[in-house]
Order: sequence, then structure tokens, then C-alpha cells
Amino acid sequence: METRCLREWISEDLHLTQEDVVKMATELLNQMEKRGEDNSSFLVFTLSNIFMKQTEGIRSFWYEDVSDTQLFMKEKHMYMPCLEDDKMEISVTLYSLGMIMYQLLNENRFPFVEDGMSYHQIQKMTERRFSECLPPISDIDEKFYNVLSKLCDYREDMRYQDVRKLQEDLYALSLVDEEPEAFFEDLADGSDVKEQEVIRSTNGKTSLVVNHLLHRRYRIVRVIGAGGFGITYEAWDEKMAMKVAIKEYFPKNLVARNAGDHHVTVMTQADALEYKKGLKRFINEAKSLAKMSNYDVIVNVFDYFEENHTAYIIMEYLEGKSLKTHLDECGQLPLDRVVHLMKILANALQEVHDRGLVHRDINPDNIFLCENDRVHIIDFGAAKNIDTHDKKTQTVILTPQYAPLEQFQKQSRNDATLDVYALGATMYKTLTGQTPPSAIDRIGTDRLVAPRKIRTEVPVELEQIVLKCMALYPKDRYQTMQELLEDLMESDKRSSSKWNAASEVVKKHFWKITGICVCLILLMSVGIVRRNSIELYGYPCEIVLRMPTNWFDTGIDKQVDKVNIYAQTYQNELKEKQRIEEEKAQKAEQETVSSEKTTESDTSAASSNEEKIDEKLMIPDSDIIDVN
Repeated sequence: METRCLREWISEDLHLTQEDVVKMATELLNQMEKRGEDNSSFLVFTLSNIFMKQTEGIRSFWYEDVSDTQLFMKEKHMYMPCLEDDKMEISVTLYSLGMIMYQLLNENRFPFVEDGMSYHQIQKMTERRFSECLPPISDIDEKFYNVLSKLCDYREDMRYQDVRKLQEDLYALSLVDEEPEAFFEDLADGSDVKEQEVIRSTNGKTSLVVNHLLHRRYRIVRVIGAGGFGITYEAWDEKMAMKVAIKEYFPKNLVARNAGDHHVTVMTQADALEYKKGLKRFINEAKSLAKMSNYDVIVNVFDYFEENHTAYIIMEYLEGKSLKTHLDECGQLPLDRVVHLMKILANALQEVHDRGLVHRDINPDNIFLCENDRVHIIDFGAAKNIDTHDKKTQTVILTPQYAPLEQFQKQSRNDATLDVYALGATMYKTLTGQTPPSAIDRIGTDRLVAPRKIRTEVPVELEQIVLKCMALYPKDRYQTMQELLEDLMESDKRSSSKWNAASEVVKKHFWKITGICVCLILLMSVGIVRRNSIELYGYPCEIVLRMPTNWFDTGIDKQVDKVNIYAQTYQNELKEKQRIEEEKAQKAEQETVSSEKTTESDTSAASSNEEKIDEKLMIPDSDIIDVN
């Protein structure tokens, strides 16, 4: 995550698209309105007081008061028209915003400005706008150019004079097909949302109260969970006499509840259109789920409706826990369980795709494990219709570690490969217990660690399936869930056939193998046979005897991997023993040579001493007396 002013970003060749610039302007105007500065006379936008934060490819903008800095004082006149009698109005603020927008889209150049000009020359040059139109910019549409021209018009009476009008035009550029006023009437029964006083409860709770009767039918029991965009309740359906789950649309950064009221209130007019777009997505989620309700793996939707100025989805109440919670508790899943789970999910997602939808947010949090080995896919809030031909501009909603690279872009195609990547990342998590890195972090140097390096017993075939699913480029992935499902089934079939073959061998030669093992143990116990001198089915008996007692309780892929591990361990131990024996032999030899040298030296010294003693004891012949 990086946070800097635009001047610092531009020094690193920041490139902003038309959508980025519209988003920047919208967020700055919303911030002005929330601060009560929509009629301010002092605010001038420059590259020094607009800040941008970039997190996981998503950019957000805001402004700060830096009016006391020398840099701001020096450059602010570049973004202001010549004023008569220092007349400052909101149109001056909007003019400065237009100049920033134009500069960002025009390779950091002002209109009518040439390289090498001083600040004074730039100011004089901009006066040509009295008679000349704003120079066009490539790659922007005509509507956006008209907004820029009106923002940057040097004539005061031709510029925008009102923040609200500019917001409406910018929202139109964001492909919002409804006028803001129309939604305000629907939302607040004709009253102006801005004039409503938003009162938050003293305990900070924003959920519906327990025992509240919703839609004259569903009685709230408790809050199950809450996120950034909604609240989920457990409720009792008084008509059908059963438990249900209710999901309420409640984007907490946009709305609040009046104390003692159940209605949702949008905080400001500027937030209302964003809230409306989110509400449409929420209703679309209900419709998407309703299409799948007759499929076992998709959570059932019984009803959806609008009430309390928001919307609700009535769903099947699931007993269990999410895959994420399960993985947090156990770390990894057994290999056979992973394959079984992924086959269920791949089959379910193929059904979703066949019905023209892409989920776009498959991750362990959206996979729910129930009793009796039932699995459910939940949360279709990001689902879109499949469109493999054209790229469409759309809101970026994703879980970073489980989203493919193209999903971080505002313009992307909605096809099956999005869900293929997400399911592959989920498979990676279930196999290794580790969350995969974000696709953005894999650009350049791929930081994705192969599953077998984390968990050695993962079969090669299963690892290859995971890595193919998580390929950075869509063309390198499985193109359909059916292709992925076929490889999963083939991998499972190969594992099963290996296990069956091994089982048949064991059954056929059970008593022979048992007898051999017993004999070997007896022989080795009395030292007649060395433990590493006999092989059994290609492996030294040392390895066989090391195999755990529950070895035959696991799949053949796990058995083969364990044998390989034990074989490698055995070879390493042999090498280590051989090295130690060689070192001992070498050391013994050195000690023997040293001992021989010492003995020889001692012998030589002793001989010398004996000669000296003999010389002293030698008696001349003349001195010998013959006693006879």
C-alpha cells in the first residue's frame, strides 16, 4: 500500500485512465460536500494537495490542506484563472480541478503550454482560452471532453458554478442511467436525504433489533455476521415454521439507521448513487441465486424484497461452518478429501457457467461445509453474466489472494477462467494450508511456491492441476470447469488404480509377504542376516521395517511417496554411515602410523641405551682370571 501526493506519483510516470480521473474527481467532490466546503472560496486543487492511495491495484483519492507550504503557494497560480479584485468562488475550485484532470490525461502537460515555459509565461499563455477551444486529448470520449472544456473555460460565466451539476455530469460518465433526484424520491419518500439528521445509536449497533418482524413474516432471532456491505441474520419464518437466513444490504460506509428506527438512511446525496448501484447488484445476486436454487450445491433462495429503504434476501439456513473456518482449525485437508471437495465444486461451477453466470469470488469464505458431507457455494454478490467477447467496465469486487490478474482491472471479460483460477487458489489453500500470494505479487518474479515443496506427499498430477488453474495468463488455464473436472477425475482414477493394484498384490501374496517379514525379523534379531542386506520388492528390508503400521490405510499415491522418502532417507543414512566409517578408518590408520613411529623411535632409543650399558660392562681379556 502506497500513499503519496500526485506530484510524487507523476514523477514516477503515473498513468491514469479516463475512469481513474473521473473517480478522482468524484471522490474529491464527495469529500468537499462531506466537509461542508461546497461553497468554499479558498480551495484550489494542485498536484501537491491531492493524495492517492494504491492498494492491490485499487486507487482512492482525497485532498488535504497544505496551503501553508511554499510549493503550494508557488504552483497554485498555475491552476487558477486571472481574478478581478481577487474574487474567489466555487467556480475557481472547479476550474483548478479541471486543470488537474486535463493535465493527468495529457501526459502531465497544461493546455496551450510548451516545454521550458516559466510559471509567468504559462499564466499568460492560458489567457488565449478566451478565444481558443481546449485542445483535444486522444483516447477520451466526446462527453468527457465537453465536461473538461466547461471546467477549464477561462470565462467565469461559462464554467461550472455548482458542485451538484458537475457531480451529475460525472455520474453520467460513470454509466449511471438514473438521475440522482429520481432515486432520492424513491429512497426517502420524497424528502431530501441531505436534510435528514442521521442519528447513530449510542451503542454503535446498526443491525435490526432482535424480535423485529420483517415483511410481516420473518422474526429476527440474532445477527450471524456482518461485513462491509451487508448484515446476515438468523430468523424464524412464522408462515412456514422454520429457520431461515436473511441477508440485508447495508454498506456501512454509506448508510446509517436512525435511533429507534428500522429504516436505512443514506448519509449524503453524493453517496446515494453509489448506494443505488450497490442495491442493484444486491438484487442481481438474489436473482442469480434464485436461478440456481434447484441445484444442491447452491444455497437456496426463497424470496427477496425491498423494505426499510434497503433490500433483503431470504435464504436456506445452513448448519455448519465455512471452509475458511475449517482450515483455520485444521490447517490442511487430507488429499482424498481435497480431490473429493474440488470435484463437487468444479461440477457445481460448471452448472453455474452453463446457466450463463460467473461467480467471480470463489474462496474458502464462500464455500460452506454442512453436516452429512454437504457442500454449498454462497455469496453471489459479485456474479456477472458470462461475456467472453467484449471487455466491460465494471466495479472491482474481489478477494485479492483468490482473484486472477485480469480481475483487478476495471475492464475485463467475464468467462469461466476467472472461476478456474479462484478454485485453483482454493485448492492450493486446502492442500498446503497456506494462503497463495496475490496475482499482482506474482508479476515479474512468481512468488507462488509449488504445493509439493510445502507438502511432499501431494501427488505430482494434483500439483500440476493446481498450477495450471493458477496460471497468470487465462490462455494457459483450463478453459472450462469440465476440463478441470476431467483431470481431477483422471488423477483420482490413477490413484485408485494404483491403490487397487497394490491391494491385489497384497491380497495375493499376503501370507508370503507376512512369512518373509517374520523370517527377516527373526534372522535379524539373532544377527544372522544384516538388516540392509536383503531387498523386498525393490526396497531394502530396512525401509520396509520402518514403514508405519497404518501405511496401508492411506492411498497408493501417499504410499509411493512415503516409500520414496524412506528410500531416500535410507540411502542418506547409508552414505552417512559410510562416511563415518571411512573417517574412523582413516583416523585409526593415522593413529596406527603414529603409534608405529613412536614404537620404532622407542626401540631405537632402547637399543642405543643397551649398547652404552654393554660398553660400560665390557671387561678386557687381560683382566679375566682363570680360576682353574
